[in-house]
Amino acid sequence: ALVKCWRAKVLVPVRSTALSEALKAVQQYASEVRPHTLDVPDKKFEFRVPGVPIPIIGYIDVRNRDFGFREFKSTSFPHSWTQEKVDNEFQATVYAMHCREDDTSRNPEARYTILGLGAEPGIQQFKTRRTDNDFLRARATIRGVYQSMKQDRLEAHCESGKCPFPSQCKAFGYKEPKSRNANGPVLSTRPAWP
Repeated sequence: ALVKCWRAKVLVPVRSTALSEALKAVQQYASEVRPHTLDVPDKKFEFRVPGVPIPIIGYIDVRNRDFGFREFKSTSFPHSWTQEKVDNEFQATVYAMHCREDDTSRNPEARYTILGLGAEPGIQQFKTRRTDNDFLRARATIRGVYQSMKQDRLEAHCESGKCPFPSQCKAFGYKEPKSRNANGPVLSTRPAWP
């Protein structure tokens, strides 16, 4: 309905049953979790990292009334998300950094809701928190990425031939990784997380 309304063009093929499967998963979530009317969906945020002159801007799926936030993911592969994966999500760290700006005395809780798509929709729920050390590492990573962009050294590190969006990567100007030279591997600016 959104695609038709905005006369958008779908660049990635979607299975004919994908939308109905997604709707089933969302309906199951709404009946089990019972979202609260005071939660704020699609909450825009903006903050700055010292040493980086441009702001970090994003949208949190749901900013919870109790100071935390909820992120939704969907997957066709049941149980592809684990607690370890959620605990290492860089996205959750950035969102938590924003929440901490609102109240530096509290450590926000991130809740991940994974909607399993398919004939039998399923829901996985995970909770995680970040530490001050996580925030320090994230700031260092963001500064490193910014410096690499300034110096035109940022490279894409997808597996060759496995990128589902090759034309978009080229359109955004991402570079292919350089091959090894006589002096060893080329220095990568890819952020290592965690």
